[in-house]
Amino acid sequence: MSSKAKRKKLLRLRKIRRIVSTVVVMLAIVIVLCWSSDFIVGKILAYRLGNYCGSEITYDSLSVNFKKGRVDVRNIAVANPDGFSAQPLISADTFVFDINPSTIGENVMDVDEFRITGLNLFYERQSAGKNNFSSFVDQFPQQKSSKSETLYRVKKLHIIGTKAILLINDRVNVVKIDDIILDDIGMDTPVTWDELVEYVVSRFSGIFDAEDFAVRNPAGFTETNFIRVHDFHVELDMKDVPLRRYRIRKASAESFMLNMETLTNGRNNMQELAASLMQDQQKAKVRPSSASVEVDEFVIENVILILSRNGISKRLPLGRMYLKNIGKEKTMSAEEVSIFLLMQLNNFVNASGTKVAATMKELVAESAAGQTKVEKAPVSPSSKQP
Repeated sequence: MSSKAKRKKLLRLRKIRRIVSTVVVMLAIVIVLCWSSDFIVGKILAYRLGNYCGSEITYDSLSVNFKKGRVDVRNIAVANPDGFSAQPLISADTFVFDINPSTIGENVMDVDEFRITGLNLFYERQSAGKNNFSSFVDQFPQQKSSKSETLYRVKKLHIIGTKAILLINDRVNVVKIDDIILDDIGMDTPVTWDELVEYVVSRFSGIFDAEDFAVRNPAGFTETNFIRVHDFHVELDMKDVPLRRYRIRKASAESFMLNMETLTNGRNNMQELAASLMQDQQKAKVRPSSASVEVDEFVIENVILILSRNGISKRLPLGRMYLKNIGKEKTMSAEEVSIFLLMQLNNFVNASGTKVAATMKELVAESAAGQTKVEKAPVSPSSKQP
């Protein structure tokens, strides 16, 4: 074989080796991408969504099937806004989003399945009147309406096993939310994302039960609680209610203890709490995310007034209190509803003026006697004269 032929053969072998090496590298890259695509896509999605909503998003595992258009996330959590507790704002055991791949990027997108199981909503209200959900919504960028906005048709939308955890005045209470099972949303007339969210929220309903629920007294008063409620029951019904509006079908309590306390320096707990609520109301007016509340029925089977003065207390049962259609004729914020209920309680107490005045008179007399009473020192046996 001539040297020229040998050179040609060597060049051909080098070329084949190069091609084989390239194919091997490409296969290796494909294998790595296949193995790590979920990890990469998950990190990108979590980073993008976290930047968009202003809170970190974490998860345990994420599976993406590009061929089927399916995203399956396990143990996903959205962090609380800055300034609130370490508890996640929203968390879920399972989040499944299944889109028809052929409709991705189209004007109308078909969602075959949207499913959330084990959803936990953590509501935290601080003493200054701020709450974490309002702060979270305020983090979102303002969106301009667009004529080319994507529309959706949803075959299945299931939200199962939902709980709302409420942290108010350092006390934790749990609300169990009814399962939401919705099918064929927007099939005849596709809906925008905002319309879809509003439709889902309008189907939320649930029951809040607490054996012992309390509103704390301002600092410096003798009694720990201003209001203490036993067997507190609230039925939340969001059906056919506009977005950012909460409807309480019924709120009831077996007993409602109202502690009205006046200190020697003239401080009165009801006046101070009313002033605090008024401040919250003013803050709520400047918050664009402040929601309104309406209450169909508010029932207390037994209102018990506790009058306290200088560490001495008197209990006075006042009977049944019933209110209805709160916030129906005029839109009211949660703070305005709270002020309204406080005023109605004050009116209810004033309606029993004779009994309250008599009890207060006894209390003032006992309080004055307690301040001036001086006990005699006991005489020791050794000091007695024979």
